[in-house]
Formats: sequence, structure tokens, C-alpha cells
Amino acid sequence: ATNAFRVVGRKVQPDQQVVINCAITKGLKYNQATPNFHQWRDARVVWGLNFGSKDDATQFANGMLQALEMLDSGPAPVPVAVQNGPTLEELEQQKRQQQQQLEKETDQKSTR
Repeated sequence: ATNAFRVVGRKVQPDQQVVINCAITKGLKYNQATPNFHQWRDARVVWGLNFGSKDDATQFANGMLQALEMLDSGPAPVPVAVQNGPTLEELEQQKRQQQQQLEKETDQKSTR
């Protein structure tokens, strides 16, 4: 398995239009030009983001640096992104609980 990372930036407005969509690749150069403006470049393109707060910029920088470190260290997959929704284990547990509930209802019907 290989690690794969992307930066996807959306406008804050309700339409949430995508303004940046780029792959983070090994060897990418990352620069925190100012506390609120960060830029990075690959072999072809220079990208940049201006953040509304230093906290947002710091959080982004931490994620970017962690992704670059993982790419440099090799193919050991470790998730960085925040999980939106249930994990695979939680989904399997929900399935088991639903199956047990169905079995219980079926048993109750057959004993009547």
C-alpha cells in the first residue's frame, strides 16, 4: 500500500467551490511564507493558501508536514485525515447488532 495525500481547498461561501485540488507528492517543497500564508511547489506548479487565522494555518502546516514526513519515510500506511462517519469496525458492529435484533425478533415469532 502507498500513502496518498491531497490538499482540497474550498471557499467558505455556501457554494463551497473548490479552489485548490492538488496531490501532495514526495519531494514537494513546503514554505510557511508568513504565519497566515503558506505555499508549496512541485515540479510544475506553485500553490498557496492564505488562512483567516494563525490557528488554521498552524493546523494545516502540521497536517502538511506530517504527510510529507510519511511520504519521505516510506510506504507504511497510517491515516492522517479525520474520519468523517463510522469506521469499518463500527459499521461491522452495527451489522452484528442488526443481525442479532433480527434473530431475536424471529425467535420471538417462532415461540408464539
